[in-house]
Amino acid sequence: MAATLKSAETEARSILQQWVEASAVTQNTPAGGAEMFRVDQEMMGRIAAVFEVTPTPLETATAAWTLSCMRVTLGASLSLNPWAVAARLEAMERTTRKTGEAMIDLYRSRSPLK
Repeated sequence: MAATLKSAETEARSILQQWVEASAVTQNTPAGGAEMFRVDQEMMGRIAAVFEVTPTPLETATAAWTLSCMRVTLGASLSLNPWAVAARLEAMERTTRKTGEAMIDLYRSRSPLK
C-alpha cells in the first residue's frame, strides 16, 4: 500500500499502464470483450486499493460496463474499413487511458492519504 498520496499516484499510473497494455493484447482476441470487462473491474479495484478507497461493486461494474459498450461501439464503427485498423487500436487505447485517468482522479479525490 502507498504511504502518501504522491506514492499512490505513482503506483496508480503504473497500474494504468498495465491496464492499457492488457487492453491492447485482449481487444483483438475472440471473446476479448468479456475478458476486458473482467480486467477493467480488476484494474479499477487495484487503483482504488492504492488510494485506500473501497468502491462499491456496482461502481466498478457500471464503469466497466460503460467502457465495454464504448469499445464495442468503436470496434464496430472502425472495423468496417480495413484501413481503419490503426485508428481503431488508437481509439481503444485512448478510451482505456482516459477511463483510467478518470478513475485515478476520482479515487485520489476520495483518498484519506495525505
